[in-house]
Amino acid sequence: MAALPESALRRSVHERLLREMIGGVPGGAGIGGSAGKWKVLVLDATTTRILSSAVKMSDILEMGVSVVEDLHKDRQPLPLPAVYFLTPTSASVERLLADYGDDSEPQYSAAHVFFSSRLRGSLLEQIKGRAPLLSRLRTLKETNLEFEMVDSRTAITDVRTAGGADAPHPLMRFFGPGADAAQRDSELGVIAERLATLFATLKDFPAIRYYLPPPPSPGDAPGASGRSTLTQRLAAALHENLARMQQAGVLPGQDTCDLIILDRSYDPVAPVIHEWTYEAMVYDLLPISADSTYTYELESSSSRVESKETTIDERDSVWVELRHMFVADVYRHIAERFREFQTKNKAAQAAVSAGAGGARGGGEMSLGAIRGLITALPQYQALISQLSLHIQISGQLKTTTNKFMLAEVGEMEQDLVLGDKNSKHLMAFIKENIEQLAAEDVMRLYMAYVGTHPEKMDGDRRSEWQTAGRLTSEQMDAVMNLAFLGVKVSATDTMRSASSFFVGAKKGKKEEERPNQGLRVARSQEEDYSLYRFEPLLRGVLEAALSNRLSPGLYPYIRTAPAQPGETGPPGAGGATGHRRAGSLNWTRRDNWGGAGAAGAAAASAPARKLIVFILGGAARSEMRVVHEVAKQMGRDVLLASNSVDTPRSFVSMLQDIGSPAAAAL
Repeated sequence: MAALPESALRRSVHERLLREMIGGVPGGAGIGGSAGKWKVLVLDATTTRILSSAVKMSDILEMGVSVVEDLHKDRQPLPLPAVYFLTPTSASVERLLADYGDDSEPQYSAAHVFFSSRLRGSLLEQIKGRAPLLSRLRTLKETNLEFEMVDSRTAITDVRTAGGADAPHPLMRFFGPGADAAQRDSELGVIAERLATLFATLKDFPAIRYYLPPPPSPGDAPGASGRSTLTQRLAAALHENLARMQQAGVLPGQDTCDLIILDRSYDPVAPVIHEWTYEAMVYDLLPISADSTYTYELESSSSRVESKETTIDERDSVWVELRHMFVADVYRHIAERFREFQTKNKAAQAAVSAGAGGARGGGEMSLGAIRGLITALPQYQALISQLSLHIQISGQLKTTTNKFMLAEVGEMEQDLVLGDKNSKHLMAFIKENIEQLAAEDVMRLYMAYVGTHPEKMDGDRRSEWQTAGRLTSEQMDAVMNLAFLGVKVSATDTMRSASSFFVGAKKGKKEEERPNQGLRVARSQEEDYSLYRFEPLLRGVLEAALSNRLSPGLYPYIRTAPAQPGETGPPGAGGATGHRRAGSLNWTRRDNWGGAGAAGAAAASAPARKLIVFILGGAARSEMRVVHEVAKQMGRDVLLASNSVDTPRSFVSMLQDIGSPAAAAL
């Protein structure tokens, strides 16, 4: 297996923010006139999220920043130079101008202003017209960095404030029935501009390909014609932005990496199916805040249970080690780490025995044992605290999984998607277990079926399923609204408007084996791994692209393709599902993918260009995992970008709302 390449994304972001922007500004004298290197960093709400997603406070302090201030709050004047990192909006420019309304009382001794993306001419003229600011303005630059990092290989362009309510989610804005072409083009322009800053940060010019959905057909959900060209229009708008940067000398003169633009319709199942790796389960089942803050309990040395908050991110080495593991392996791995630590440290053995107090085994991962370790071995407090956090998280996952029968739900989902079971098995499972099933899990089961079995729903079946699953009409609408993501939900060709949508559908065809049954092989995994079979379609897209086998018909270039070895159809070209064109990829088992085999061998001789994929409409945690795994398997730098990374709960909620009157009025 190839060594995991270091992601260029975090390295490039650090260079841009810390070295070029903050570190490139000289400090001033300290308070009271003492010599020093200090400066102030001023941020607005958006740039606060951008910066905090990429760097630590200690990184900023090392660059000579004495204080970080909020642009939109009242601040005391300081005799120090200020680094302003701002979004180029009217609100932020107005506050910047207000800091220098009177030259006799400036906010700071000098202003170094960096905008996260292109500054409009009208705002530049306002800055030019403020003489007190001009007299202290030392730097005015577009730093071209307007995206938020989720992890070292994932970035999002919908950089929202902490409340997360700046605008409707892109799934609503682009896939709902209400947005007209002009509105969509305006929104796509914003995304293209922000995505262009990603390439400016990487200092790469991409060869752009885009997923070409099937053309609209009778029976499609309202707005299909606009949705069918989203990826192409985004590709064109992005190319225009990049060409302008190229002409300005910001980007190389020829393409240096590859970009594939997808939309959420390419795989509507990945966001709803239960993913059984650690990170995905944590964000699916536990109360993690929008900024990845998790609250848990830890027993202190005084035997008091204290509530603690922590941010779950790549600064936690144990989290990085566990996040993409199958959950059963996580449980075993944490227990092994705990026992290994105890075995190697005599003091730990004594502390665990004392802390466990008479608990069975004396080596349990209990709160008492952990308390004893922290008391006896303070030098290992950071590691022990990390283990404690993940012991608690994994315990909560077990409790939630058992309470809602999620292992059984997950196995049924994967059986449905992979063709092992059909709607009769699904309904028998629902009716037998309805007392223990949460409504959301019933909806996700239905979506897993509908998303992979086209044209199977009709009016009678909808009524039967809604009753059996004890769903409201609105909850059942969410299942049907997969049609807005290109799923052929009903066997009908008479739907013409939102008001008649899914009403009077014709009777669906008799249940048959799924068309991609030839892709399936006998199970080779142990029973524990029956939940570990499904893979998002993104894996096939990435492996085909990295081995130059991505279909040029399904994924055309926005301009002439770069010179590369010949391309053929992607894996599984002969077994397309009924609602996908021949040559498209299919859901299949984890052990069916080529991995580091044929695809890896093909990639070995290819130039080591970065591959970036952008998903319009939101990405799933399973897709983040796939990007890390493919990068490791094939020894290439692979990155994921999207508007957002969504939890299954939020995705299901958006599907419920997407066909509502409010969505139609967007």
